[in-house]
Amino acid sequence: MSVLFAYLAANYNLGSKIENWVYHSENELLARVMKNKSDAAGFETLGEYLQSENDKMIEEAMQGIDGLVEEFEEIAKECGFDPEKDYDESEESLAEFFEVMEKAEKIVLERHKNDENSSEPTEK
Repeated sequence: MSVLFAYLAANYNLGSKIENWVYHSENELLARVMKNKSDAAGFETLGEYLQSENDKMIEEAMQGIDGLVEEFEEIAKECGFDPEKDYDESEESLAEFFEVMEKAEKIVLERHKNDENSSEPTEK
């Protein structure tokens, strides 16, 4: 019985050593790749490189959002939205506003339903 326990303990120890080695090797390789990219891009520190990459991602996302906003505004105008009209003047005009916005939203969602990062809003 003690031999079996020693065998299990040795195999467990070996398995966890291998997992730790893989984990540390993977992290070290990732750090080297990031450092090489930072050096190639001309940054002095890894923090500057990561900040630059973050800024690029934010700018790309904002460009995508701006394009979607412009598209939504065009579709809303096609559906009957009048930017000059005061939709708060009566209940009927407010209901008209919501109706136009719902139509525009459905059209935009239909056009972008297969987009990679799109998600439909969930109703509560």
